[in-house]
Amino acid sequence: MYPDWVEKHRQKGTNISHINGRYYLYAVSSVWNKEKGRAQKITKGYLGRITEGGLIPPRPKVNVETPVTVKEYGASNALHTLGGDILSELCKVFPNHGELIFTIAALRVIEQCPFKRIEHFYKNSYLSEVFKGFNVSGKELSLFLNNFGGNREQIVKFMERFITGNKHILFDGTGILSKSVKMGISRKGYNAQHDYNPQVNLLYAFACESKSPVYYRIIAGNVRDISAFKLSVSEAGLSNVVVVADKGFGSEANFNMLDEAQIKDLSINNSRFS
Repeated sequence: MYPDWVEKHRQKGTNISHINGRYYLYAVSSVWNKEKGRAQKITKGYLGRITEGGLIPPRPKVNVETPVTVKEYGASNALHTLGGDILSELCKVFPNHGELIFTIAALRVIEQCPFKRIEHFYKNSYLSEVFKGFNVSGKELSLFLNNFGGNREQIVKFMERFITGNKHILFDGTGILSKSVKMGISRKGYNAQHDYNPQVNLLYAFACESKSPVYYRIIAGNVRDISAFKLSVSEAGLSNVVVVADKGFGSEANFNMLDEAQIKDLSINNSRFS
């Protein structure tokens, strides 16, 4: 006989085993064994360990057949955390596509991949767990980017939210050579390398206070920097602008264009660059 606190767990269809000073409860049944001519006990399963405090059920079995998926986490989580303000503003300006835009941009930063590889990296990224169900196949992504890129008004509206509050903004332009026959803005132009092949001008603006990019504009390769600057200042909604530039900027034509745009220039020794 076992102690009372053990025997109280004995029920019909159960059996108690005493092994190495411990008590275990099993579910059992009996079947008739024709060869032996008697009933034979069959153990059906383990029910738990019996203690004075009660029955401790067995730990649930782990299904070893459950598929395990490994996804990149570190960089994706870092951008998702650090870029919370950008994500928030994207969702305000692009309520239907803010999360998708953020995901595409983050993957491009992490993987530096072409758009046709976005689908592969999305499926293997933690971002696919945060933002579920995006269809970023090559065909769908191409259609989305075509529509999104043409929505300049909303893009500018988004950038304005990061321009506001900054007093010092640095503009920098660069030419990108392109022989694409499908890009209407790829034109013959001039750059610092004296290369007159078809190109596209990319103009960026960076805020000193926030130490981050706040504006961009893509311009035809044959548009001069000063013309692009004038257009960008107007589109960005900047007012009461004072320009500080180096001597390479100094020309009568450039100064006249600044005057026409009512943009002040900060001269060296109170005189224009000479």
